[in-house]
Amino acid sequence: MQVCNIGINKSVVEFGEFGTTFYIILSGQVKIKIPILCKPRRFTFKELCEYILVNRFLIINDDFFTSMLEEVYQVLPETVNVSKKGTYSLNYEILSEFLSGERELKSMRNCNYSFPRFSNLDYRNKLPSEVEPTHEFELTMLNEVGTLSEGDGFGELALINNTPRSATIITQSD
Repeated sequence: MQVCNIGINKSVVEFGEFGTTFYIILSGQVKIKIPILCKPRRFTFKELCEYILVNRFLIINDDFFTSMLEEVYQVLPETVNVSKKGTYSLNYEILSEFLSGERELKSMRNCNYSFPRFSNLDYRNKLPSEVEPTHEFELTMLNEVGTLSEGDGFGELALINNTPRSATIITQSD
């Protein structure tokens, strides 16, 4: 056993990952979030980024979205995080500041860049107001179902059953 110090609003375990650790909370609290599939919605890429900022804990398994993040990473690397597994996710803090105009990104000083468009969609016969294409995304929201606090444990089911994690656990305090 070892003591882990985890800061506030940090993800301890992620839904769908295979677990190798069981946790016992010595102090503080965590939120339990389970996935709920939402009705598919149409977004431009910028609208989707803004939606993600409002609903921080979303799961988007979509090839279009992944390819867009790869494109954004090439030009605006500050706004995208790349995990050890090579998966892309948005850096919420920097993206929020960028979208609100509070931050100029270093990488933008050298180029004229705007948000990417879903380039493989057909632009022909579109009205000028429809030039920014949309794509339908199937989103999975992480819905808060409870909290755990001092003395509670979590993570054992993934270890016992050798299955992926069934929830995301996020710290509410250090």
